[in-house]
Amino acid sequence: MNTRKRSLYLMSLRFAITCICALAISATSYSQNDLTGNQSDIPPVLTNLQEQRMARQFLKIVKAQKIFATDSQLQSYINSLAKKLSDQVRGYTGNYQFYILDDPIVNAFAGPGAIFFINTGLIDLANTEGELASVLAHEIAHHSQHHLAQLFEKQKATQIPALIAIIAGLAAGSSDGVTASAAVIAAQTELIIDYTNVLEREADVIGLQILTDAGYDARNLSNFLKGLESWLRKSGARQRTIHNTHPVTPERIAYVENRAKNFKNTLERENSAEFFLAKARTNAIYNWKPEKTAELFKTSLESGKVEQQSANRYGYALSLMKDRDFNQARSEIEQLMLAEPRNKWYLLAAAEIELAADNPEKAERLLANASEWLRSSLALIELQTTALLRLDRAKEAQKFIRKQIIKHPNSAAFYKLHAQASSAANDRLDSHLSLSEYHFLLGNLRESLNQLRIAEQYTADDFYTIETIKEKIRQVKQEIEWRS
Repeated sequence: MNTRKRSLYLMSLRFAITCICALAISATSYSQNDLTGNQSDIPPVLTNLQEQRMARQFLKIVKAQKIFATDSQLQSYINSLAKKLSDQVRGYTGNYQFYILDDPIVNAFAGPGAIFFINTGLIDLANTEGELASVLAHEIAHHSQHHLAQLFEKQKATQIPALIAIIAGLAAGSSDGVTASAAVIAAQTELIIDYTNVLEREADVIGLQILTDAGYDARNLSNFLKGLESWLRKSGARQRTIHNTHPVTPERIAYVENRAKNFKNTLERENSAEFFLAKARTNAIYNWKPEKTAELFKTSLESGKVEQQSANRYGYALSLMKDRDFNQARSEIEQLMLAEPRNKWYLLAAAEIELAADNPEKAERLLANASEWLRSSLALIELQTTALLRLDRAKEAQKFIRKQIIKHPNSAAFYKLHAQASSAANDRLDSHLSLSEYHFLLGNLRESLNQLRIAEQYTADDFYTIETIKEKIRQVKQEIEWRS
């Protein structure tokens, strides 16, 4: 298969996998009326095509309002934690997608089509991995119960696109959603809030079962809710979306505490080293505090808890890198690597520092010498592609990232990297096809269509290429029509 047909094959493969993942939605559920946490089956109320169209529209609306935290190291950690939880859900087939938002507001929410969003503020507030896991388990429970699908079913089909806009706006932080008319908002917002408040209790109980099945203490959820209640009081955020869609009241906390007594308590997995590293990375890279980040980490190193010293040093090194103090950043990371030479967080940070210091040769050597156990790391893939591009090895970068897209066909970031590598390699067709996939995955349908139109100009009368692009144009147009 030549390069051109291989790229078109990847585009077709991603569509096929999307459809397969959507079908898996119907196999994942707990009983709607069962508040014991026991699993049973609920039939889906939406078709797989409806779910995927809603997901792309939802994603576009959230992206219009929020800044996405495009950090592959954090993304890998969240994916790993989510998998521990989702593996406990009957029929789960790997179709969940988690997105991290750069937002200090403590929030998380589920969208249609098995997409989930968590704010960096949530990672910062959680005291243990178990607390963070309790929130993810709660959101997974919303999906397993088809809560959004039930809400959509209550509305007329013609209202669904506007309803998605309202829900996405409420969840992400807007007071009225996006693109929805004032009349629709007035009629629907109260229904949405009332309905989701009712379903919070069900998600709490089902979430507790998922949490404990994954080996975490059930009390983590009530502990987190207490911390959230305190944060809401201190931050004045009670009137923000988080309280509307995730009400935190003494009654709810008491209810969760009482339900937690029905589950076996365990301290397994409570203090994951990766959790503290993820928290440190969040604070170093997405810091919203007024104090200088490096100074905060330096203070923590001098007076912090012993179990968190490595994480504090890691965060300190990243903060120094942001401040362009590369020599000191290297020194801190080298200390950590001497103690734990196989720690992927430290190796990737060392490569990041070299790229930031404009030493792509050293960064590429570090990554190329990584052991095979690190080859599947999303962060390593992005860093190595970036290093190759910085070294003017565009063809090599294009080939490398194309192989990764086969393994990760739903990664928008990889399609964007492939577009950059293809452009640098003067492969205009592949560049525009990849940009089309990138925008499609993020719900930007009109820009996806625009990129396909541009790609048509570079088909060189190849029949297979022309017909593949025509079919993709037809699919995108159908979805645009559905939204309108």
